[in-house]
Order: sequence, then structure tokens, then C-alpha cells
Amino acid sequence: MILIELRDYIKERKTICVSEAALHFKMEQSAIEQLCHELEVKSLIQEIKLESPCASCTMSCKKTSKEKAYKWTG
Repeated sequence: MILIELRDYIKERKTICVSEAALHFKMEQSAIEQLCHELEVKSLIQEIKLESPCASCTMSCKKTSKEKAYKWTG
């Protein structure tokens, strides 16, 4: 169920960072990364480099950050 919720979350926001999603779903970042990997294998999302903060991001990610980010491609 959480995979579907994460898919919908990314689809709605277009771009997310792992820390933002972890905070939203109250999960460890490593768990979000694993779920994102599953969505990436299904070609629904793609890992990207951050060029600006994520849509509605509360984490203030910067492009120099090692933060993983994903965009919706499905």
C-alpha cells in the first residue's frame, strides 16, 4: 500500500527529495529509497540532480546536497 501512496505523492508533486518523503510518510530515508528504486525499475520515476528546491519542499535542499531526488516520468 505504501508503494502506491508514494507513487501518488511523487506524481502529484512532480519532484521530491527522499528526506521530504521520509518526513511525510514518517519512515526512514533508506525505506523510501528502496521504494523509489522499485518505482524507478518500473520506469515511473527517475533519479535526478537537484537544481532547485523540490516542489513545496520544506527541507530546503540545495543542488550541492547529496540528497537523492526523483522526478515523475510515468
